[in-house]
Amino acid sequence: MPRRVLAVLLLAAAALPLGGSLSCFSCSKPTALSLCTNVTNCSATEGWCKTTLLSLQTGYPFMEEKTVQRECVASCVPTDPDAIGEYQPILCCNTDRCVGNGAPVPQGSGLILTGFLSVLLSAG
Repeated sequence: MPRRVLAVLLLAAAALPLGGSLSCFSCSKPTALSLCTNVTNCSATEGWCKTTLLSLQTGYPFMEEKTVQRECVASCVPTDPDAIGEYQPILCCNTDRCVGNGAPVPQGSGLILTGFLSVLLSAG
């Protein structure tokens, strides 16, 4: 049993980011959502990724691609994107390469690590 606990702790430590810096998608000018793919390493004081949705009130809403601005910020206060009259909703998240709702962009290593941990814990 202690070997299994040690193995789990080592794997968990290996999954932690090496630096303390958060990485966020960033586009300082209004940019189409699909084109805002630059990744910025935030400073030590910037612990949030902020996405401002800019083009929700123009054009036919089901056909238009969303325009966003994304950046690293020290603090972030989200708005309710479903609120009536909210012209520029703000989404906040604080994980690497997250997309505004707390969810990170899928990465392969996390899935592999989760599968390995479940096999390790079920073996016994």
